Parts: sequence; C-alpha cells; structure tokens
Amino acid sequence: MRLWNVTTKKTPLRPELVKIELPLVTQEQWERITSTWLLLYNSDAITRKTLLQQVPGIDVEAEIEALETQKEEAMDKFAEQAENVEDENAEPVADEPRNGGNGNGQFGSARNRMNQRRGARA
Repeated sequence: MRLWNVTTKKTPLRPELVKIELPLVTQEQWERITSTWLLLYNSDAITRKTLLQQVPGIDVEAEIEALETQKEEAMDKFAEQAENVEDENAEPVADEPRNGGNGNGQFGSARNRMNQRRGARA
C-alpha cells in the first residue's frame, strides 16, 4: 500500500486500517498433507472435503462451493462451444424424430444434454 501511495499520487491508502492474517503452516504440516492426505485423495480414498479440512486457514464449504461454480461455468462454456460446432456441422433437419431424438435426427444439443445431466444429479 505504501508503494501504491508513493507511485500513484492518488488518494492514499491507509495501511494501518488493514489487518492481514496468514495462518502459519509448517513444513511438517505441508509434508504430511502432500505425502499422506493428497495421496489418499488422488487414490479416491478420501473426499475433497476431507483433504481441504487438513489445510489450515481454508474455509472448506466456501472452497467447495467455489469449485462447483467453477466446474459448472466450465461445463457451460464447453456445452456452448460444442453447440457451436454442432451448428457448423449440422445436417438438414429431419421431419420425424429418430431413436427418441428431438426431430432433427439428433438427441438434442450439447447444452440440452448438459442440463439433463444436471437435472439427474439434483
């Protein structure tokens, strides 16, 4: 903040109003997390929540929610890109549904399939 105040010459920030707390994580703690807990997580022996609970200073519920949001946004982006590719490669529309499809000879757009999967999980 002091660097900001010196270099920008704008409204000065007041460092004394900010309190920073960094949890102390020892080398021993990190070694235990990486050599034991991370290996268990990577082998599907424990959940992500259990792994995150081992890291000091992590709000586990907030982190899991953020990860889910990030995953959903990535899935939406992928579905949109897949839909664009489908549109570019689309064949002429069929008159009758085929194999339970949606009338265009396909089983629906990537976005529809993603939404159906989400509904099945809910």
